[in-house]
Parts: sequence; C-alpha cells; structure tokens
Amino acid sequence: MVVTPSLLEDAAKMQLVKRLEIILTGVLAARSRIMVECNCPAACLSAVVAAMPCMKRPTISPLYADATEAMGTASVAKDFALKGAVPRKQLVEVMQALSAAGATDILVSEPSMLLN
Repeated sequence: MVVTPSLLEDAAKMQLVKRLEIILTGVLAARSRIMVECNCPAACLSAVVAAMPCMKRPTISPLYADATEAMGTASVAKDFALKGAVPRKQLVEVMQALSAAGATDILVSEPSMLLN
C-alpha cells in the first residue's frame, strides 16, 4: 500500500490506513483458501489429519454425543470433527484424500477474511 508522506505525520489517518491494510490483506488471503470441515471416527483420525493440508494444524473436536457420554468418565471419544483452511487450488484432491482416509460429512465453505 502506498501513502503520501503527509499521512505519516497524522496518527489518526495512519490508524485508518492500517485498518484498511488489514482488511485488504485479509480479503486477499481468504481468496487463496477454502474452509473444509469433516467428521471421522477415532480410528481414522491420524490419516484424516495427514490428508488435510491446512495453515498450521486442523482444529479437532470430539463430536457432541461423545462429549456428553465421556463427561465424568475416562472414556475416549469415538468420533471427531475437523476443520481447516486448505489451499483452494487443492480442494478436489483434498476432498478425495479425506474421503479415502475415512472422513465423512465433508463440508466446504468460503471464508470472507483470513488473518494470520
């Protein structure tokens, strides 16, 4: 982003410029990623995680029924939900790999903004 030298001297205007920069950067970053969510049984968890090339690591949560069954006990969740922002260009390959690894209920959605 290019700003005129006079803006550098005005703190309030520079704050607005920085906000605009964050918004524009976030929108542009979101264009290169697509959000993929899926479910999988515990037996397939490692394989499904390996098939999801997300930004850092996928978010993993036990499914609700398993969470309520496990309350107050030492039992282990049977099924998990995963979520990650994967490269848009790899979407078809990722969906095929997730399915082959044992993922079900695969959902794809568009992020509107992405900030690292």
